Amino acid sequence: MNFIERIEAFIQAERLFSKDDLLLVCVSGGADSVALLRSMLQLGYKVEAAHCNFHLRGGESNRDMDFVQNLCTRLGVTLHSTHFDTAAYASEHKLSIEMAARNLRYAYFEEVRTKIGAKYIVVAHHAADSVETMLINMTRGSGLKGMCGISPASGNVRRPLLSLFRSDIEAYLDSLDQDYVTDSTNLENDYTRNKFRNIIIPEMEKANPEALRNMASTAAYLRQAYAVYKSAVDAELTKVVHRSGEHTRISIEDLMACGISPSTLLFEIVHPLGFNATDVGRILASLTGQAGRTFYSQTHILVKDRNSLIIGKRQQEQFDVISIPVADIADLEIPLEDGIRLEFKVTDAPVTINKGAEYAYFDLDMIDSGNLTIRNIQKGDAFYPFGMKGRKLVSDYLTDRKTDLIARQKQLVLCSGHDIMWLIGHRPDNRFRITASTRRILQVHILL
Repeated sequence: MNFIERIEAFIQAERLFSKDDLLLVCVSGGADSVALLRSMLQLGYKVEAAHCNFHLRGGESNRDMDFVQNLCTRLGVTLHSTHFDTAAYASEHKLSIEMAARNLRYAYFEEVRTKIGAKYIVVAHHAADSVETMLINMTRGSGLKGMCGISPASGNVRRPLLSLFRSDIEAYLDSLDQDYVTDSTNLENDYTRNKFRNIIIPEMEKANPEALRNMASTAAYLRQAYAVYKSAVDAELTKVVHRSGEHTRISIEDLMACGISPSTLLFEIVHPLGFNATDVGRILASLTGQAGRTFYSQTHILVKDRNSLIIGKRQQEQFDVISIPVADIADLEIPLEDGIRLEFKVTDAPVTINKGAEYAYFDLDMIDSGNLTIRNIQKGDAFYPFGMKGRKLVSDYLTDRKTDLIARQKQLVLCSGHDIMWLIGHRPDNRFRITASTRRILQVHILL
């Protein structure tokens, strides 16, 4: 088969899209994306194009935009384009330039796709890109999924050139007498991918001239094998993983009795959350130990509890103490975390009492006239739980209610002076309760 026939066969085999679909083709001006645009038109697909100017290469960036504009005008293709201050975005969000550019372009492509009613975003990754990804993932220990290289379809993104190599692409463009632009940074070795592209893979090809094609074939085979593997993993996940609000709970007993290797299943659960194979080994080693062992990724925390592993989002910093003047407390909303707010209302007695844990009621005249504060619980905190006798440590109260360690780290209290008024979301303090003599009532409500 020739170049065009191979693309069409791949599209049909992978069921990427149909002739009825409007496609947004992403065109940088390089050989790969130019070949993608030309081939989609030659095959009769309905396309519009998108281009991003990241302003990272001075005059080259503007040259590329001009080239793409002229190309699309000549081919009669509608072009959508935009400009980004990529360096500023990377600095603001503490990202590498590569990751910043990736985030910006895919967000823009999705915005355009939605606006024009295109079904898919079509990008020009080819077989060598997939091999590079496979090798990079191998060095990072990313598991079987990472070994599959780049997927032909992910979300709204489609990649019809994955069965082809750069030599195929250049030969196709030569046959059309079609020029393209070259990104000079592709020749530099400052980026991880370029080191694999320009140094490591050429050395492998010296040892075996068919190395690149063989690895591409292996990646394609592994993608098929991964579908079978994932089906088996997903079946076990339903037995082992339980969602509880913001947290994921893994039954240790079910994990150890699962139908596949516990380490394999645990890896598939925690690797997407930033934990690596070494972490998985340490977590498994902790299962026979005492509760409380804690493991961290950049974004998540995993705690070995009594009979479970509990995973939640990592709290990067201690909650900032909020101080609220009592004089300003009426009809006030205070934002907390994760979109949660506290609503404060002052009413005259009597009032209809809502018994849900998201409500709390207090005798306003029993509250210190200065400020209320909202803060994290602290070691040694104690209160007088409403409906119970005597004083109780907050830590003991939460333990009695089997509150997991991650939830305890995020637990907030509402205080009057040094006294806890409400263990937020649990019980108010008996000292501030409403009585028959209460005249003014403070109602506090958790809004989600």
